[in-house]
Amino acid sequence: MPLLTMPVLARAEEGDHLPESQLVALDGCDRPTDVARAAVRRALDGRTAPDRIDDAVLVADELIVNAVQHTPGPASLVIHLHREYVQLWVYDQSPDCAVVCSRDAAHTDLDGRGLLLVGELSTTWFVLPTVDGKAVVAVVLLSSR
Repeated sequence: MPLLTMPVLARAEEGDHLPESQLVALDGCDRPTDVARAAVRRALDGRTAPDRIDDAVLVADELIVNAVQHTPGPASLVIHLHREYVQLWVYDQSPDCAVVCSRDAAHTDLDGRGLLLVGELSTTWFVLPTVDGKAVVAVVLLSSR
């Protein structure tokens, strides 16, 4: 699956290291949320506080659940681990970027709060078109806010 060039979130300084990246294939996976949660936990283990790991795991889970519910399914998760933050890229094969938006859910609604939660736990999130569909990306700080 082709990857996009990531937008510049911060300019590299002398002595900065390149991010570590991990591709997690999810296409055809029976339990993509389980696989994604475990991969994010492994990638962040020992690199940040447990509460920040939990936040990143929850963000990844919400992005994967949205792909499962609203597209033919997630194709992959790419974890880009930087010194101060982690980028979580969830790729799917649906080209419709416009459907990925937060919405106001009524108190009685059983769903509809996932992207609101992603917005609260991440520094930023956005959607980008790809050659094969789209990527939904969230950036989670590794230090406490």
